[in-house]
Amino acid sequence: MKYALIWTSKISFINQKNYTLFRILMPFKFQHKELSKLLRRSEEFEITSYNTKEINKQLLDKLINFDTRCFPATSKEDSKYDFIDSDRVYVATNNSGEIIGTLVREPKGRKKAYVTTVCVIESERGKYVYQELLRSCISGAIFDNITTIKGHTQNAKVEYGLRKLLDNLIMENKIDKYTIKRKIKKNYFEDWVHPAGLSDLKSESGELNKIYASLGSADAFLLTVHIQLHSM
Repeated sequence: MKYALIWTSKISFINQKNYTLFRILMPFKFQHKELSKLLRRSEEFEITSYNTKEINKQLLDKLINFDTRCFPATSKEDSKYDFIDSDRVYVATNNSGEIIGTLVREPKGRKKAYVTTVCVIESERGKYVYQELLRSCISGAIFDNITTIKGHTQNAKVEYGLRKLLDNLIMENKIDKYTIKRKIKKNYFEDWVHPAGLSDLKSESGELNKIYASLGSADAFLLTVHIQLHSM
């Protein structure tokens, strides 16, 4: 099993029957397009979201190789089923087309989402790749009317970044409000490993750092995010 870079969960989009793929030109401005959707493009990287059914063998092999590079203790077989059992995978690639980050999600019931694995390679951390993976995932969840998102983490940076993202969405008038609840899970990461090169788990919030410092080495918080969308 694995320990995700920021928060471990898979985000689930529930309505996948006739899910129309879209491209984000600016946050929450969508254009429809077929197959995978290009969510974010910058001068340094782009993020594309794939429905699991769209992932061919060539892409799956690349994802598995990246995953086992991020999590050296993970077998290729386990990694394969992580992707196969998901319903959508967000992939960040650099200008050379190399994968530099992934976020994997799975469905968890009506209007619910769970992010299982997020990883950005060590050389690309601190370049907003993770933040854009998460923003793309949250944006898509809101687009699909998802109101509950869960994930496990022992990283104060996760909650801090998540709160900043959601605060910005309120300011942008994309959501009305949100709440985040923590529930401690003892020994949740007992059999998991940190991504390669991950060491600093402190956020810019001293209060959050104190809360997360109380966790045991294998403990985690289950974060449950409830989002109140604008009423129609």
